[in-house]
Amino acid sequence: MKPKLASTIHALWLGAILALPLLPAGCTSTEPLTEVLLVADTDLQIPSELDTIRFEVQGPDGTTRTASASLGGGAARPATLGLVHRGGPLGPMRATVEGLQGGSVRVRREARFSLIAGETKMLRLDLLRSCLGQSCGAGETCELGACRPVDVEPAELEPWAGQPAGLDASLPPEGGVEGGVDGGPDGGPGCSSDASCDDGIACTTDSCDLGTGVCSNLPLDAACDDGLPCTNDVCDAVLGCVAPADHGACAPGSYCDAVSGCTTGPSFAEIYTMIIEPNCAPCHTVRSDGTLDMGTQAQAYLSLFGVTALCGGGSETRVLPRDSRSSLLWRKVADVDLCGLRMPPTGLALSGGDAMAIAQWIDSGALDL
Repeated sequence: MKPKLASTIHALWLGAILALPLLPAGCTSTEPLTEVLLVADTDLQIPSELDTIRFEVQGPDGTTRTASASLGGGAARPATLGLVHRGGPLGPMRATVEGLQGGSVRVRREARFSLIAGETKMLRLDLLRSCLGQSCGAGETCELGACRPVDVEPAELEPWAGQPAGLDASLPPEGGVEGGVDGGPDGGPGCSSDASCDDGIACTTDSCDLGTGVCSNLPLDAACDDGLPCTNDVCDAVLGCVAPADHGACAPGSYCDAVSGCTTGPSFAEIYTMIIEPNCAPCHTVRSDGTLDMGTQAQAYLSLFGVTALCGGGSETRVLPRDSRSSLLWRKVADVDLCGLRMPPTGLALSGGDAMAIAQWIDSGALDL
């Protein structure tokens, strides 16, 4: 049974992720709770920049549950999600908190942690403006504008002391936008010069209409040209210059590097010899049930390229050429947006360099070379 969602969300954790309402008032337990409360607030404008906070939590067995809280309309913040242990391993658990506006993800935080037996702890995963557009590597997440490991040490979990504090003190007034856009005839004096409309985004043209006192901040894509033919340079009115790579603009065997442009990627022979054969093939050999076979380089390629995975019930593809982010192989080894368990499932994860090499091979077209 899914919890009823509001600005505050609660769930009980029973071994393999079963979400239920918390115990009603008056019910007591003789055993101390083993619990972590995820807490998320934002310093972004509500609802013009962020209108929803979404939680996704993956348990030790790989099962995933999601819950969302709508913002605005006077909804109380911060949003919380309570994870209460009722048997089974204490971890590791993985939590992803996303801030959405109009259904699109604007900012996200990730954490991997374990509960502490007999203790109620709090883990804050606030969605901050300083992380907008911040791109972190595999196994990292943005916190206070900088990348840090997703792994949260037990000492980083704070004691739960009741209702957590929000970030309201740092939020602009409801309905206003930083940089002087609020105001005008119905909201105060408004802007008085172009300089008073500076939104801090270098690629927008900021101007003030002195007649109405309203600011205008027009994005100019041309101001974001990075000189690389394989990037799509766009001025986002909130994020500033963004340049998503277009790997398809590069020749077969090459991917789009954000610094160098089209760059030759590794061959599948290199990927198999250096990464798959020592780390994957020992388990993924010939099986009677027809699951992934990586026993030889040739069979590994046939089992990966464009093949639908068992995980996800037909919605996942192991390798999608030119699209590593959507390819289950890369997500499995990079421990990102998982379907099932990270691979390898035991021992150390692959290095960031190995995961990057797999991404580069896929984005280069995933050729059988």
